[in-house]
Amino acid sequence: MLKNLLLISVALGLLLAADLEQTPPSAAQVLERALKPAAGQTARVGAFTWLEDCGIGIKLAPAARRNELPRLLAGSAPDGQPVATGLWELGPDGVAALKRRLEAKGARFEAATGTSFPVRGMPGEIKGNWSRLDLGNGRAGAMLDFVANGRAFALLFSGEAGGSGALLTARDTLLRDMVILPGAVDGSCAPLIMDGRYACVLPGWRRVGSRFYTDVNGGWVGLRLFEVSDADHDSLDALLRSLEGDLTAANFRPAGGSRPLVAGVTAFLREYFRNDGYVQRVLYAKLGGGYLVALLQAPESVRDQLALQTEQFVSSITTLDLGGGATAWPMPFSTAQNTRIVAWQDGRRVLWGALFDDARRAQVLWRQDSVFWHIKAVRNDEIVAERTGYANSSRALNPLVDAEPRMLELPGEWTGQLQLEFEVGGMRTRATVQIR
Repeated sequence: MLKNLLLISVALGLLLAADLEQTPPSAAQVLERALKPAAGQTARVGAFTWLEDCGIGIKLAPAARRNELPRLLAGSAPDGQPVATGLWELGPDGVAALKRRLEAKGARFEAATGTSFPVRGMPGEIKGNWSRLDLGNGRAGAMLDFVANGRAFALLFSGEAGGSGALLTARDTLLRDMVILPGAVDGSCAPLIMDGRYACVLPGWRRVGSRFYTDVNGGWVGLRLFEVSDADHDSLDALLRSLEGDLTAANFRPAGGSRPLVAGVTAFLREYFRNDGYVQRVLYAKLGGGYLVALLQAPESVRDQLALQTEQFVSSITTLDLGGGATAWPMPFSTAQNTRIVAWQDGRRVLWGALFDDARRAQVLWRQDSVFWHIKAVRNDEIVAERTGYANSSRALNPLVDAEPRMLELPGEWTGQLQLEFEVGGMRTRATVQIR
């Protein structure tokens, strides 16, 4: 009897395992297998810190976050610089709470004067107040407090006594590059896209790992962001065909589509259904630096809310270009003076990658659109495989990144040496692989 029970238990376990293996993947899983999830949260992009929950980019170092307000968001210590600077979020009490904190440490405020200033991203100018203060111990300070998107902030500057000119210079320099996105109210997410070339604003959304969620009447809407190198697909239509093939294989049925504008560029948006009680909307967009694929999902019962959230998300995607210069972005391809190719066998294929150095053999992380590359595998003076493409950054050719675009299929069952000849942007190099 016990033996029969054990056999029945094992059989049920095998059936359950088989059912689990046959469970079709979700739309998010289908896309994640083919694409790279976008990064997010507080991030460094060149000299900038991006504060995702504030929609603010600023040339200061990120600070350790605290829950209580006022709280320091980003700052820089003097370290050889004449002025130390901090960006504070003040909370509902506004500037009064920060003033009390500073006065408790001996600071004395002078009368504030009204001012206004432009920042990148915001229409018009932001109004604020400029206050000078004596910090004691031979230190002078100044504070610029302002309200943006209904949230109170302050920039606090400190330097040597008598250095009022340095404080003004530090303020004007910081404000010249500062970015604040409209609509990033309290309780928002403003994730970066394409390494800071773009961003979007999600009011009332929350991040959970790499996913975003917002509550709607009777349900929720979820969002995943994916990025694809523009070297992986010849066009947006080619990317669309590839991903739709994967979704169709997972039993997702496409519905009507539209062509919205994303940051001024025509994109493609389509709904997908499966008999699982959910509806998906997928946005495909060709942006500077690559492709954006955004998956929005919700229960079918809140399909109308999904449509509204999709429209708001798509319209919020904006060109950001953090840095606006070589100090923020990796260097152009021309700074790479040497390239090295590494390759290895993987079954009956060869995987390869390229690393780049400058004249001192120091690593170069270049970024430049449409850098041509070509690789061929030669055996006994015969080309047995070759591949051509375009890269928009050194990352696209890095051996540690998705290898599929850098894969060469080997015909036949032969063994022996294989010579790889690689060209990128006019530079050439070789490598030898022993095929076993």
